[in-house]
Amino acid sequence: MRSFFLLISCVFLLASNLSAQVVGYYRQPDIHGDRVVFSSEGDIWSVAAGGGVAVRLTTHDGEESWPFYSPDGSQIAFRARYEGSPDVYVMPAMGGVPRRITWESRGASQPVGWTDDGHVIVRRASAFGVPNFRLTVVDPETAVSTDIPLAQAAEGSFSQDGSLFFARMPRQRSNSRWYKGGTAQQLWKFTPGGSEAEPLTRDYPGSSRQPVVMGNERVYFLSDRVGAMNVWSMNTDGADLLQHTTLKDWDIQELSGDGTTLVYRLGADLWTLDPES
Repeated sequence: MRSFFLLISCVFLLASNLSAQVVGYYRQPDIHGDRVVFSSEGDIWSVAAGGGVAVRLTTHDGEESWPFYSPDGSQIAFRARYEGSPDVYVMPAMGGVPRRITWESRGASQPVGWTDDGHVIVRRASAFGVPNFRLTVVDPETAVSTDIPLAQAAEGSFSQDGSLFFARMPRQRSNSRWYKGGTAQQLWKFTPGGSEAEPLTRDYPGSSRQPVVMGNERVYFLSDRVGAMNVWSMNTDGADLLQHTTLKDWDIQELSGDGTTLVYRLGADLWTLDPES
């Protein structure tokens, strides 16, 4: 009898220790103020920026991914497989009924952010072929889309003067470290009214991707130019290059920000970064 109760006690203690651990695989984070939204288990979740218990915002059998907060934090744009091919939807920031805002007959649409005036920036491929990805801005209320006049653009972020900082190609999927082949991402700047985009990161033949323009008018991005994929920043003209993280073993996979704070994925975990401190 004593052995039986000892076994039960050990099982109880083991279960308590396991339940106290935070186990999961969290991806594609975005941040707005004191809230972080992310994808996990094929659903969209929300959690306090300081950590804590996450709230599941979606429960559909179809996969939801790539969530992004609207500028005022009231809505989330995300990609979902509800009706065949992936399309872009919006929903209230604390959950609710999604509204579809793109209709692609083939290929896929994916949100990459929002404009300051509340339009969703969407990557499209089906209408243009591969690898000619294009960016369009979509009004979430009317679903009316307006193409950004660039031959190739896969991800981008606008500055306050309306300039677009973008990568022409999406991330190449081989996961090769220090890749310097023909589809290595480079960052460019397109100014409204300009005739051509100008390159910003040609000093390095490897990858520079996922630009995020912050409130201090610096462009933060991921690059593997030193060690692993780390957070770097530069002025809007490509000068004054600074390194903000110094990882060597693990690559940072996704980067986003709300103008004040950055959030990124490292391995299976989410981290926040205050660029000023």
